[in-house]
Amino acid sequence: GDVVLSAKGTLVKLERFGLAVGAELRLPSGDERNFLGSGAYGVKPYLVLSRRGRVAPHLNVGYQWNANSLLAADENGKQHLPGYFGYAAGADIGLTKRFTVVADFLGEHFFDAPQISQPQNISAPVNNQQVSFSSVVRVKSDSYDVNNLSVGLKVNPVGHLLLSANVLVKLNDGGVRARLIPLVGLSYSF
Repeated sequence: GDVVLSAKGTLVKLERFGLAVGAELRLPSGDERNFLGSGAYGVKPYLVLSRRGRVAPHLNVGYQWNANSLLAADENGKQHLPGYFGYAAGADIGLTKRFTVVADFLGEHFFDAPQISQPQNISAPVNNQQVSFSSVVRVKSDSYDVNNLSVGLKVNPVGHLLLSANVLVKLNDGGVRARLIPLVGLSYSF
């Protein structure tokens, strides 16, 4: 797929609160014709506000701008991939020194994005009589939201080893995605 370059830095660091700013640059290094990338450059600046402690809430907000791609092509050729405003709000709750519960509300609002409309009944003359047909769906542009809930846990069994497990739960019908998406991760810090 595409290569994403990312950088993040802390703007404000207080005893309990922190504010960071970051940006991602997506390079269209994949092959969008084979579902291996977007085929478009993308830039996403974002802000992160967080609190440290046993209960650690956080808020992330950002906006993604995209260039032209074949994935958004119409009869006029390449079009811009839709931009989106992304947001996440949640918390990590340390139940013990080695066990943490995590929960996040994740949302994206896509602007002026191509969508397929619902079929509509239309009437047309056939042999001098009006006949009702279900129309062929058409592509329209409109905004829509994609909302998910992520819940899970982190376990630190020994030393610098961390086991993470969570599930992403679909909250609305915006976009194409599964109802439940599990994730398990294992990491080690040096």
